[in-house]
Amino acid sequence: MFHLEEMTYLKVGIIIAGYALTMLLSGFVVRVFIGLKSGGDLDSDERARRNLGRVIGKCENFLAVTFILAGEITGLALIFAAKSIIRKGDVERDPTYYLGGTLVNFCFSVLMGYATRLVLFYFTGVQGF
Repeated sequence: MFHLEEMTYLKVGIIIAGYALTMLLSGFVVRVFIGLKSGGDLDSDERARRNLGRVIGKCENFLAVTFILAGEITGLALIFAAKSIIRKGDVERDPTYYLGGTLVNFCFSVLMGYATRLVLFYFTGVQGF
């Protein structure tokens, strides 16, 4: 069996891996599900909107995984509330693109949060932080 110190390192490693995989894979998953092509011919305004979308998406990933690992499921509502305020104009202009991207990213983040909890429990007997 693991010593306490080894288990702590293992726990931290699993949590870091969960965050890293979520952050690294979420953009790919969103592009695949909503059929977004990387556009080299985008104007500067659209490029800026997509860059902002990436930043917001990564914050969404971080918050969703954190809430799941902390066992604060009700905190997930914060993500939707904040995102609806921040992206209101964009959602009104192109609801399919923005709502689709948000839901795919959110679902992926929640799944990764629960997968991380499952791996934590399997290897350390501890769920979450």
